[in-house]
Formats: sequence, structure tokens, C-alpha cells
Amino acid sequence: MVKSKLDMDEQTTEATLPEKPSTSSFKQVFVGFAVGICFGPMLGVLGGVCGAPVGVFVAQILGIGSSSYVGFRATALAGSLVGALLGIPTGLCVGIIVRIYSTIVRESPLDSNNAAFSGVVIAYVCGAFILLVWNPPYEMWTMMGIHSLIVGWGTGYIAALAKPQWASQ
Repeated sequence: MVKSKLDMDEQTTEATLPEKPSTSSFKQVFVGFAVGICFGPMLGVLGGVCGAPVGVFVAQILGIGSSSYVGFRATALAGSLVGALLGIPTGLCVGIIVRIYSTIVRESPLDSNNAAFSGVVIAYVCGAFILLVWNPPYEMWTMMGIHSLIVGWGTGYIAALAKPQWASQ
């Protein structure tokens, strides 16, 4: 039987249609979301505690900060609170992007050290975007640098290592 040109076009169209995304990809995004929402604020507290006093100290040394001196304990407390809030968007961005890249785009597990470095780069971009929109004092740039380093490294590392049983089914 001879196939008409219309039958051939239908056959090639059916072959080139993209497949529906598997539920596995949605599960991987959920794993990245869960890692980011859990570990972003926790690591953000650590980043804020470490970064805020360093930011105040550097600003006082360089003379670019505010004229009033804030105690380091109060700065660490405020930094931990701000760090937890800034850890939420940073952790979400890093967790989801690293998880999508390592499981869906690359289709092979990403080395945890490379994932940690990628997380730091993503966190720096996210932190710079937050600071450009927020327009805070100069001390926050130093604090956000240390915060992005800690949150990006930790969240990226954990997102690459997370292997829940239900995500592979």
C-alpha cells in the first residue's frame, strides 16, 4: 500500500512532539525547594552572625559606615535575624537551580564540591540582586558577601547530596 504525503507528515509530526514532563522532574524541583526552604534560613543565621560584625568592623576601619558605633553583640543578633530572612530567597534559588541542573539538565549526579561552588556563584548573584533592589548601607555588602558564601555553599552541597527514595520512583 502506498502512503500519501499527508500520512507521512502526520507520522513525522507525531514523532517530533515533545513528551510530557515526567513527574520525576517535579519531584526534583520539590527536593530543591525543600532543601532551600529548610537549610537557607538556618545557614542564613550563621552567615548573619559571622557577616554582620565583620561588615561593621570593615566599615569602621574604612570610615564608610555610619557615624554611630553599634555593639558587636547587638550587630550579631540583628545580623542573624536579617540573615535568616535573606536566607529564604537565597536558599530557594540555590537549592532549586542546583537540583534542576544536577538531575534534569545534566542527567548525572553533580559532584558535591562543584555543586557547592555553583551554589556560591548563584548566591552571590541572588545577594547582589537583593542589595541592588533594597539599597542598604555599605556594611550590608560585606555581610551579604559572607552570607552568600555560607548559604550558597551549604545549600548547594546539600542539594546535590539529597537522594530521597520517593524522588527516584
